[in-house]
Amino acid sequence: MIKQFDKSNIQSLRDELSQAVAAVEAKHGIKIAFNGIKYSEESFECKMSVAVADGDNSNPKYKHDFSRCRTILGDYGILQTDLGKKMKINQEDGIVVGCTPRGTHILVQVAEATYKVPVEQAAKRIIRG
Repeated sequence: MIKQFDKSNIQSLRDELSQAVAAVEAKHGIKIAFNGIKYSEESFECKMSVAVADGDNSNPKYKHDFSRCRTILGDYGILQTDLGKKMKINQEDGIVVGCTPRGTHILVQVAEATYKVPVEQAAKRIIRG
C-alpha cells in the first residue's frame, strides 16, 4: 500500500499501468503510453497518449511520417526510405522510426527508449546500404 508518492513507486506504477492496458492494446491494435508524469507526496498526474500500433515501440507522441516534414529533411538528404534504417547512437544500434512534428529531430528507437537526434547529426549517422 502506498502512503506517499516518490520517484521509485511512480516508476513502478507506470510499469503496472502499462501492463494493465496491454490487453486493451492487443485487442484494438493500439499503443498506449503514459508520459509527462508530475507528482507530489499526495497525488500524481500523467498524460496518456494513444496511437495506432504499427509494430514498433516508439513513443506515439513523436511518431510522425517523414512525408509530413519532407522539405526540411530533404535539405539534409534524409528521405522517406530512411525510415527503418539503422543508426549508431551512443555506441548502440538504433532504428529510425520517425521525426518530430516540425522536422527538427529524427526519432531513433534503441531498446525501449526513443531518442531525438538533430537532423544535421542524423544525416551523417544513418547507415544506408
